[in-house]
Amino acid sequence: MAEAGPSTKTTPKKKNKGPKQKGKETSAVKKTPQKTFLKKLEEPFEQYVNGDVALCGLKEKKLIQGVLRINASSFEDAYVDDPAGGPDYYIEGVLNRNRAFNDDVVVISILPPDQWKLVTQVAGNVVENHLGTATTIPSSLGHYIEQDTVDKLTTEDTSLDTAPTRVVGGVTEAAVGDGKDVATAAGGNSVMLGNTSVTEAMPDVEVCKYYDRSQYDQVLRETFIAATGASSADNTDGEVVNTTRADLDQIINGHPLRMYKRTAKVVCIIQKKHCRICSGYLKCFDKDNHVALVSPFDSRVPRIIVPLTECPEDYPKNPRKYQSTLFIARITDWPVDSPFASGHLTKNLGEPSEVDGHTERFLVDHDVEHDEFSDEVIQCLPSDLPWKIPDEEIRLRRDFRKDCVFSIDPSTARDLDDALHCNVMDDGAVEVGVHIADVSYFVKELTALDERARSRATSVYLTQKVIPMLPRLLCEQLCSLNPDEDRLSFSVVWKMTRNGKILDEWMGRSLIRSCAKLSYDHAQLIIDDPGGSPWRNAMPDITNGYSVEDIATRTNILNKIARSLRRQRFVSGALTLNQGKIVFSLEGDTGLPNGVDVYVQRDSNRLIEEFMLLANMAVAHRLQKAFPRLALLRRHPSPKLNKAEELRNSLHYHGVEVNISSAQAIQSCIKAHAAKCTSETQGLAITTLFARVMENARYFCLGTLTDPSESCHYALSVPLYTHFTSPIRRYADVIVHRMLARALGIGDVKMDEEEVKSIADNCNSKKLNSKRVETLSREFFFAIFLRECGPLTENGVVTQILDKSFDVLAGRLGIVRRVYCDKLGLVSYAHRLEEKRPILTLQWKTKDSELLSKDVILFTDVQVVLYTEKDSTNVDATILLQEA
Repeated sequence: MAEAGPSTKTTPKKKNKGPKQKGKETSAVKKTPQKTFLKKLEEPFEQYVNGDVALCGLKEKKLIQGVLRINASSFEDAYVDDPAGGPDYYIEGVLNRNRAFNDDVVVISILPPDQWKLVTQVAGNVVENHLGTATTIPSSLGHYIEQDTVDKLTTEDTSLDTAPTRVVGGVTEAAVGDGKDVATAAGGNSVMLGNTSVTEAMPDVEVCKYYDRSQYDQVLRETFIAATGASSADNTDGEVVNTTRADLDQIINGHPLRMYKRTAKVVCIIQKKHCRICSGYLKCFDKDNHVALVSPFDSRVPRIIVPLTECPEDYPKNPRKYQSTLFIARITDWPVDSPFASGHLTKNLGEPSEVDGHTERFLVDHDVEHDEFSDEVIQCLPSDLPWKIPDEEIRLRRDFRKDCVFSIDPSTARDLDDALHCNVMDDGAVEVGVHIADVSYFVKELTALDERARSRATSVYLTQKVIPMLPRLLCEQLCSLNPDEDRLSFSVVWKMTRNGKILDEWMGRSLIRSCAKLSYDHAQLIIDDPGGSPWRNAMPDITNGYSVEDIATRTNILNKIARSLRRQRFVSGALTLNQGKIVFSLEGDTGLPNGVDVYVQRDSNRLIEEFMLLANMAVAHRLQKAFPRLALLRRHPSPKLNKAEELRNSLHYHGVEVNISSAQAIQSCIKAHAAKCTSETQGLAITTLFARVMENARYFCLGTLTDPSESCHYALSVPLYTHFTSPIRRYADVIVHRMLARALGIGDVKMDEEEVKSIADNCNSKKLNSKRVETLSREFFFAIFLRECGPLTENGVVTQILDKSFDVLAGRLGIVRRVYCDKLGLVSYAHRLEEKRPILTLQWKTKDSELLSKDVILFTDVQVVLYTEKDSTNVDATILLQEA
């Protein structure tokens, strides 16, 4: 868990007398008349095809299975990935979506090509029309169309592997990350990615297959052939005649096939991944039919008809009383002839405090389990406290209790799931051990505790609190590697040179007794001044007969090895996408933010990260060797070519050449651009743009892949990777521990491929939801800070030009916001193309009535002002216009 390093802290310009505890919601009902809303659709939804038909269609490749993604900004637009690697399939409108919800696994049917949409991308903007229909761009716009007025596409969360946000008991301050795993690639989160060596050689595998343009075009052509059913024919000799690209270009009116957005419709739902639970307000009621209508916060969820009897008794007489009352509703049905779903009210949240109410909404809408653990779960925990390790268990484990084992974590960390030891051997080599909390000892298979952990899948780190995956008795006590206490661990131990070359390796269950809990600050003091003395009095208590000097010596040895490992990773193709990430200090009494800081990763963070990465990769190789089909691993697909093409086209006219053939190629592009940058924010901008094209990393069962190259981790540039080092907060790590124990002949695991795949899918879904909630929580607290403490001015850089607006990255904060020209008080603004580069010219008058102008292009430096309107929880942006 990474701790925010020293950086410029933003303090409030002013402090209001007291923050409002109840906010006004724009979604709340201002008028709640009685009305009749029970009506039938003129064009009902299609009936779902049965399972046999769907299975047959999938086998014959006439139908496609995928996960439905609904645009959060435009609920009419939805997308499904192309399993062949082409661009997403577009599901237009609620009828074509056919009652499927976001994240559902669906089966889609490709619509005829005459219903595909022609997408003309000019200077990063999108214009759509149906295939074969002329696309006209008004000349007055100078070939620019405002993106959000034509095609409201959403940028998916492209996080790879983010460490959690940490807080000090939700009271005084907030720190983020742990730097121990691969971090996020986008959304304002930091990224530390790369490659490192492991002890076992892998067979020759193409790391991270990359689809070039010809393959990309072939995918589109095959789709066209399948959709028309007439693009291939048998000749007189019985040979198949394939339609050529030229033939297809002629068929589709001269436009290259990649200019078309393939449309589809949902024909059935394979798995309802969406929880069908949401938060919302009572919109209106129909007294005659004894029903009410719930309007969800999430526009992707339909309105819900609920029994009026489930509403508060006085609601029909006094609906205004409940216009700010938040309810939880569960959807039970969605008839084919109804525009609304049907369901029940399950909870009345009332009008809680602003923070509590919004947090509850975030958790409910993203299916995050946050209720208390049941008595059945608690009964699975040891009852004889203080708990002591049984003697028979001690005899089964390798004993490291006399070694100098210590942990490095944020000063506020409570769940310590990893520690290190380092011994210099007689031959000059170094023994390095990574010790991970042995959670699997306490979380036994087929117990209520295991089922609950499996369901939750991950801890969720909000700005002000943590929703733990396991009961706190385990998280913070029995499993946590607290200093001066005997603890059960699972260890990976290497004998290596001081340059990081591995000479030998051991894995197994162990015992440790940590002699110190260092914070990242403690470790950084040692690294910055190895021979110094001022920091010695600042060190924590050291036990087990070791001294501050012992800890300092080992920390510096580990840091030198970590630097060597890191250097090797970058030589082998490492990718780092460092972006800003904000953290908060919180009021002790209210829990509200009173300051904003920026996360900074330092050598002490990187030290821990390197050894955690090394352990994860070593375990992945051991599992692959032992269970070539059953192993639970983690892969990161290469960027989709359509996203890369969009980025390539956007950056080409600004002198930046894009190459995504490997993680190393991306790193080279970023470095080449950084050398030309005139400001630090420009370098951050290119990183942000590359981060947007990254795919999500995913857990998977090794036996479910047909192509070995798909098991690789693109950003790490390694063929195999897994999660082993954080079992307290990730269920996937618990499964990996069980598998490793079986691989070592010291345990057993009763699972088949289908069950491992199910666990992987659930972990992927819950991890993505947790990241969404953590992001919402962070953005919400930032909005509160701005609202209570005033606007914040930062160095920014332009990342996208549109016809009426432009996007600006607030550099160090990692926040991107859209700035609208009509809100800048300009005299005029105009668009033009200059050698295919979009340029937005702004004109304004100074206080002295002097007319000034400025050309805004990609990577233009600006001063951006972030602010929040009164009673709002949205962060808006403007820029400062110079006065001379």
